[in-house]
Amino acid sequence: MLNTLIAFDVRLFSLINGAHAPFFDVFFGGATWLGNGWVTFPLFLLVVLLNASRRKVAGVLLAGAVAFASAGVLLQAVKKSVDRPRPVKYFSLQKSETPVHVVGPKLGARSFPSGHAQTAFTAAALLAFIYGGTFWMSFLFAFLVAYSRVYVGAHFPLDTVVGMVLGVAAAWGSVAGFRKMIWERNPEESVSS
Repeated sequence: MLNTLIAFDVRLFSLINGAHAPFFDVFFGGATWLGNGWVTFPLFLLVVLLNASRRKVAGVLLAGAVAFASAGVLLQAVKKSVDRPRPVKYFSLQKSETPVHVVGPKLGARSFPSGHAQTAFTAAALLAFIYGGTFWMSFLFAFLVAYSRVYVGAHFPLDTVVGMVLGVAAAWGSVAGFRKMIWERNPEESVSS
């Protein structure tokens, strides 16, 4: 079963990564940065500061900090214990002639799971769970980040799927844990009021 899943993952990687063009190299090379913590955290902070009332901002930021930290710690533990090679190294170890199209640095180790996907999905899920409405659209940006990680040759698709799951689960758990603090005894009240 595991071998079948890995074989499918490798084939899907080749399909996504093999469909490249100069325009998409620039587009996905830029999109992948949306999953970098140094980009995601300030954007998340800005959205919260623009949308949360002064009395609710602390609860929202605390829920965000716990979600990002717990997802990050878990992700690093899994990365260290699994230590899956990145696509370039994987195909090299397999002595495969499958070309890997790389945009950006050639990474070698700790492919599973994707930290960029986890970070993007943690932020998207936090915004969607807390604010709802149009903030559910933030998942489109998170999916773009996850897809970009495969396109740029940094991750296999399964790496990004597990990163997605970790991010959403951490956000859900944190929002559930800080629910009273975020909505202050009145869950029907909007976070932005």
